[in-house]
Amino acid sequence: MANTAPTYTGNRTFSGSLSPGSYYVKGNVTLDSLTLSGATTIVATGTIIVGNNKTIGNNLTVIAAGAITIGNNTEIGTNGLWYSGTRITIGNSGEIADVHAGAGTSFITPGNLITGNVFESNGLIFSGGSFIAGNNFEFTGLVVANSVTIGNNAELSVNPNVINFDAVPGMSAGMISTEGSFDVTNWGEVY
Repeated sequence: MANTAPTYTGNRTFSGSLSPGSYYVKGNVTLDSLTLSGATTIVATGTIIVGNNKTIGNNLTVIAAGAITIGNNTEIGTNGLWYSGTRITIGNSGEIADVHAGAGTSFITPGNLITGNVFESNGLIFSGGSFIAGNNFEFTGLVVANSVTIGNNAELSVNPNVINFDAVPGMSAGMISTEGSFDVTNWGEVY
């Protein structure tokens, strides 16, 4: 008999140690602090919420048909993939979010992606809508969005080498064209 991934009907909370593998939830998911011993995938037909003051382990793939909301004072492990079918909110934009995501972590949504103040990550941010970062934003990797707004005291370094391309299905580390360029418009610097 073949092993199948557990499927849960109704809302579900995951906390403590979680065995490697895939978990499917027909409903909403709440992630409490998680310790992961290997690559783990959680798929939800609803929303996924990480509360305040949580620690999430390495190598976690999270896929939500609804929104993903990550609370303040949260540590997210390395090489994660966070996908939302609607939007991603990281921290409370009105407060000090103080969220840190480990190297190689990707946040992907066709909607808006909003971070609160004091967000630090290395990886990929892809927003089909607007990407809005609060103050004291520190990011190394690639940002792709329809529009980008970044608060004060921000540090943004373009470096595709920090992305775990293996975690993003269908994405390779190569260039599509050897003739790449971009135009910077409406650029102003204050000295």
